Amino acid sequence: MGKKRKRALLPNHPLLLPKIPEKGPPEDRLKASLKRVELSRLGKLRAPDGFRLDYEETGNPLAAWDAFIFARENNLPLPEWVLKYLDATARRLLRADNNASVLGWCFGFDSSGGPGPWQQYRTHRMKLLAASCIAHRVNADASEKMNGKNGIFDDAAQLLRDQWEQEINPETVQQWAYRDAAKTRKAAVVGCSVMPGYPTIFKREAHGLIDGDFVVLSGATGKDADLLNGKEYPVIYAAKDSFALDINTTGAAAMGGNITATP
Repeated sequence: MGKKRKRALLPNHPLLLPKIPEKGPPEDRLKASLKRVELSRLGKLRAPDGFRLDYEETGNPLAAWDAFIFARENNLPLPEWVLKYLDATARRLLRADNNASVLGWCFGFDSSGGPGPWQQYRTHRMKLLAASCIAHRVNADASEKMNGKNGIFDDAAQLLRDQWEQEINPETVQQWAYRDAAKTRKAAVVGCSVMPGYPTIFKREAHGLIDGDFVVLSGATGKDADLLNGKEYPVIYAAKDSFALDINTTGAAAMGGNITATP
């Protein structure tokens, strides 16, 4: 039986921090503490791209203001897309023919009816949190199935009640989860070349992977191909034309230039 595939999460999905056990061996508590630190660090690295995805997906200006506050609180430069939004907002605010009735339009809010922008953004963030909770459970236990019989959706609904104080039934969470899983599915990255070392670096233009994506490798050739083929690791140090995996291939022979990384 093949190794269980892990569900990847886009940058706008929150990373759930593990609880630190109150009892048990000290090394377990230390491990959980270090994991929380690492996930917090990774979450901050993912956040700017996450807010951008929220803005592109929903068109809701609140995502831009979320990104603005995050950048200011973490002493980060404002992303270019936020600056463009602020530029456009400033130009609309300074129009000579403005009046109070167009204030929402100046800030980019949709006035076409339906739920207001705050409720829309709240629901969007709740969906992402529910999807993260479900992916965490599925990734943690190979026996979990997304069939609603084992409490995955009930747990996600309870998390939403705890964090957002809003009643959501498990059936709604289940619908959200299936839609989100289809949205986050990525295509295989083919034609990767490898730079042996530690970590192992893979070169491929416009690969589309991000830190935290799990990939399975195939297509390596040569006497050391087993170091890569069939191995599954999370992506680290993702850049525009390269990414790395936590595999030690120092001193390995050439493994070809047509390696496939399948999320």
